[in-house]
Amino acid sequence: MKNKEILSIISSKNFIPIFFILLFLYFFSLNIFQMHNQHWTAMLDQDIKMIYNSLLISSGYEQAYRDHPAYTTFLILGGIFKICSIFFDNFTLQEVLSSNVIDEEFQKLFYISRIVNNFFIFLIIIFIYKVLQEFNISQSIALLAISFSVFFMSFYELLFLIRSEVVSILMFLISFYFLIRFFKTNNIFHILLTGLFFGFSMLAKIQIIFLFLTTLIALPFLINYFSASDRLNYLIQNSKLLGLSRIILILFILLFILIQTFLAKIFLDFNDQTFSLSHNEDAFLFLFFVSLYLIFIKILSKYYSMNINQIVVSIGLIISGFVLCLIFVLLLDFINIISFHKLNLIKLSNPIKFMTMHAFEVEGQSGIMVKIRAILQAALGNLEISAEFNENYNPTILGIDTKIFFRSLHLIIFFSLILISSLIIRKKILIYLSGVFFIGILIYFLIFILRETFGYNIFLFPFYLIIFSLLLDNLDRKYLLIFSSTLFLVFIMENFSLSSMYKNAFKREPSVYNFCGIDKWKNSENYEKNYNKESYIKIVDDTDLWIKVHAPKFYKVAFEYCIQLRDEEQNRQAKFMIK
Repeated sequence: MKNKEILSIISSKNFIPIFFILLFLYFFSLNIFQMHNQHWTAMLDQDIKMIYNSLLISSGYEQAYRDHPAYTTFLILGGIFKICSIFFDNFTLQEVLSSNVIDEEFQKLFYISRIVNNFFIFLIIIFIYKVLQEFNISQSIALLAISFSVFFMSFYELLFLIRSEVVSILMFLISFYFLIRFFKTNNIFHILLTGLFFGFSMLAKIQIIFLFLTTLIALPFLINYFSASDRLNYLIQNSKLLGLSRIILILFILLFILIQTFLAKIFLDFNDQTFSLSHNEDAFLFLFFVSLYLIFIKILSKYYSMNINQIVVSIGLIISGFVLCLIFVLLLDFINIISFHKLNLIKLSNPIKFMTMHAFEVEGQSGIMVKIRAILQAALGNLEISAEFNENYNPTILGIDTKIFFRSLHLIIFFSLILISSLIIRKKILIYLSGVFFIGILIYFLIFILRETFGYNIFLFPFYLIIFSLLLDNLDRKYLLIFSSTLFLVFIMENFSLSSMYKNAFKREPSVYNFCGIDKWKNSENYEKNYNKESYIKIVDDTDLWIKVHAPKFYKVAFEYCIQLRDEEQNRQAKFMIK
């Protein structure tokens, strides 16, 4: 079959649904195959946390786990559990714990959660494709880019786990899609949805903040790329949006400072002494970013065809949508549908503080300058301050951590692509956009050095594909062949080098014995030892302590569960109460 015939088939409208159906069936069947014999206790971190906290908020309780803060994950899963509870039994916490088959009920919730997670991953792929379509990328290039998902390791890491990275990146992609739609249609509803879904992405995983900041930097270039300047001018000139947007921005900045210095302590009972402008890194970095951003758009307005007012209106409307997201979740809490913990507001306003809190340890020291110095040291190769989940597993290539090694190769490939494109492509807007997105990738690269774990590379994937598609859609086919082949090869090599992680995923055993002590649930010989040899996150060795620290409310659930497994039902309480 000739190349033209192949391209003709790929470009046909009938090929698209077939392609995505096959892609969905591939991931779905793999997911089902992996999870069908996995017990719900196999992954304490994070499967149990996600399932239990979703069950908590759907049953009228506040989430107990709030680290990143994962609320959107709990909201969606908990919402599904709550809807199921209307039509079926044993979908509330009280019903599950009153059941004579607690094990089976939690296993059911596990299966549902994993299937929902599978749909999240598929929707990520769908919305990446929709974003590429909005960038007017040719169908063949867009589908080629999407096919990288089959070879990208983080998709498999997150397919076999229940984590909030998936929900966060999905919400961001939906947000980004509506931002582009706004520039193409001038529909204010679209940009309000941009802010709304960005709020949900932050409530899922605060690490997404750097993708948003990258998007803010890219705003002027996105306006130019989509030729939206005239449409935005018309919108501004024929409404009071400009004045309203200025007020919103000023109020947002003032409110942020108030939250950081006073309101958190007064209304949220968060008496951390670092919540002051002199010690709070988020307040410092926020004001620093705002100052740099003002300088950035001022320079652009002078040397680049850009209207500052268009940026002001765009950001003002995004913030309005973000506020609507907060109003929505607070309303759900107010009418007692889904609980919202007020500490989530602190997480939203202090992403850097809470990220760096878990990223590294600096004994006896605190403050913004200490953390900045630590980040720079890590970037220069001093990994002694890094937070390692498993000190016994550190695979390397040429003396470099394997994941960091391949992420570095990714950077080299995309930097080379941008460099070559800058010499060939006359549309400089493509280079500017790609350069900004590359900076976003670079920021995450430096951050991930501090803390290596499952699934984090998923934050990089959308920008990978956007850069790939934008540039190679405007270069000769020989460059497409070179860079696509190289990228496929690197992804395959990465999967091969870390293939032991897949082996672990397919042989996970229950953790029941560790906290119930029932002999029939004992793991196979050397299971824990062999697993830990090949995993970035080791199996919890002291399960009892881990549950008490990381999931204290679940400790009571585990106690009740163990009693039932020991066939001591007469000792169980008729009603299980959580305080």
